[in-house]
Amino acid sequence: MDDAFRQAFSDGALSLLVDMSRVEYISSGGLRSFLLGFKEIKKKEGKMVLCALSPSVSKVFKLSGFNTIFDIVPGREDALVKLRLGSP
Repeated sequence: MDDAFRQAFSDGALSLLVDMSRVEYISSGGLRSFLLGFKEIKKKEGKMVLCALSPSVSKVFKLSGFNTIFDIVPGREDALVKLRLGSP
């Protein structure tokens, strides 16, 4: 994730949609990558939306409090709408 975020930021990304549909497990290192990516995009006044978290990954995000930091939506279409319209 660190490399993917670095590449996106070096390409000038200000909006990131992270589709988590294939992720069944996330470690503390993965959470760290997300937090660093989130901080970087916030510095650029950008937006990151995560979608399609599996039940196990969703549980980790809730237990760690990351569900209160990130915009998390059920699917890609929801994420695209949130990126276009911004958070309520």
